[in-house]
Amino acid sequence: MARFTINPNPVVADEPYTIDDTSYDPDGDPIVAREWKVQKPNGTWVTISEWKPTFEEMGLGDDGTYKIQLRVLDDPTGRNPNLTPMWSDPYTVTVQVQGKLIVIGSSNKSTYKAGEAMILYANTEGKAYRVEAKMWYSKNEFTSSNVTTLVSDITLTSPPQDVMTWHTKHTKAEGRDIVVIIPKDMADGTYQVVFTAYKQLLSGGIKTVTDTITVKVKGSIYDHSKSEIIGPKI
Repeated sequence: MARFTINPNPVVADEPYTIDDTSYDPDGDPIVAREWKVQKPNGTWVTISEWKPTFEEMGLGDDGTYKIQLRVLDDPTGRNPNLTPMWSDPYTVTVQVQGKLIVIGSSNKSTYKAGEAMILYANTEGKAYRVEAKMWYSKNEFTSSNVTTLVSDITLTSPPQDVMTWHTKHTKAEGRDIVVIIPKDMADGTYQVVFTAYKQLLSGGIKTVTDTITVKVKGSIYDHSKSEIIGPKI
């Protein structure tokens, strides 16, 4: 009798999982072989010769529904040499797999002046459809929001590309991103920006991951400003 359970379910493709094999023989004969097969979401079957730490390492990293099938072979010859080893009927468990999602954030500089606008970048893997960046301040002089949506460097497809790059708007053609303007009264220090990537799951849910970077603020854009009073000539 082939029996097993898999946890967790859903399985995250790039995270560890466990399989608990509880197969047994009703006659008490030893189990001498196992045959594992997996049906991918596209319907193809593959044989698993070795269970690796993550599904991704076995080429099973796409989103979708997988069927895992086990057969076991007994050896009854220990109690009767005339008996023939037999394969069990297949036992199948259905599992949902969530593909990996990675976001790596960065900025164009490591140190800014208060009042200066940051340019933020992100790299994603895993079919992200949206990337946001959350500033450490709650607002600035121009907006009451501290979350901005990055734009993709190339047009997103449906479903999205597996690997993508993103940036905050900063050119005349695409417009300026006012959320990333550091408040002019920001004290010198080291601060955090949190990036969040979003992925649509086939099951209907949404998966998110985050990455945090630090930037320094030192001084102000007004530190070296000069003014001149021009009056009428006498």
